Amino acid sequence: MEDLRSRTGGEQEALARVVISLAMGFWSVVLEERNAVVIERVKEILARDERPRSIAIFYGAAHMPLFERQLEELGYAPAGDLERVKAWAMDAVRR
Repeated sequence: MEDLRSRTGGEQEALARVVISLAMGFWSVVLEERNAVVIERVKEILARDERPRSIAIFYGAAHMPLFERQLEELGYAPAGDLERVKAWAMDAVRR
């Protein structure tokens, strides 16, 4: 395998663009498509005759800005100040 350090600047830049493009596609699937599934489920729940008092969406922080925008598009707004709650903490040291 050719060492990346031996590539020219132009080749490195082209390779970097490919890697960035692949990463953006990956994040598009992880964030946008997964959020779309959740929003569809929320719509199903809200369409029931007996609606819940509240709905919690338990996802990672990177999903939340898109969820907020999608829910606002459905006509919802935060009921008050947003509160970030730590779901759990992990010790990074393996035992």
